Amino acid sequence: MRRIPLILLPLILTLTSCDQKARDFAKSAKALLDEYASRIDGQIQIESQYYQRDAVLEAKHRHENLLNSATADRSERFSEALKVIFFQHPKLSVLTQKYGVF
Repeated sequence: MRRIPLILLPLILTLTSCDQKARDFAKSAKALLDEYASRIDGQIQIESQYYQRDAVLEAKHRHENLLNSATADRSERFSEALKVIFFQHPKLSVLTQKYGVF
């Protein structure tokens, strides 16, 4: 019976030293992963700011496009209305043909 503990002694010593190496590796890996996570968090924050800025610019561009198209539509309808008024009104239609307003 005494032989078994003597045989296990080198194995136990080897396993405990391996355990210390694993702990040291885990500590260094944790520090490395923490640094990596903080860099990723910083990059995510920067990208989030870019995204928010781009979203604001896109909203402004959509608003400007909507205003421009509404203004162009309104101008076109006004011009068409003037043409209808000038060409359908008997006195105005003579003036329009004489002086070439449209």
